[in-house]
Amino acid sequence: NVRGRFTCDTSKDIVAWDCDCSDCFMRRNVHVIIPQRDFTDESSPDTTTLYLWGTKTAQRRFCQTCGVLPWYRPRSNPDGYAITIYCVDWTKGGTLNPP
Repeated sequence: NVRGRFTCDTSKDIVAWDCDCSDCFMRRNVHVIIPQRDFTDESSPDTTTLYLWGTKTAQRRFCQTCGVLPWYRPRSNPDGYAITIYCVDWTKGGTLNPP
């Protein structure tokens, strides 16, 4: 399983970006950016594939089973992680619906 854990300050609004760069636009990537210190990748290294392109600053890890990009380190914010909101289980009850 591809699993990550992150924390965020829920007393503040969460801002999700609907990025319109050519890559994100084609994937309909709506994401939130969190600081690196608030993210832990709990996946086994063999469950994702690293993809680097262009400047090799952005680090994308794709699920080897389904190909989804649940999170990545964006070039525009290399000290954080962009989390794809539709890959998050937002509640302890198991729904994938964002708040």
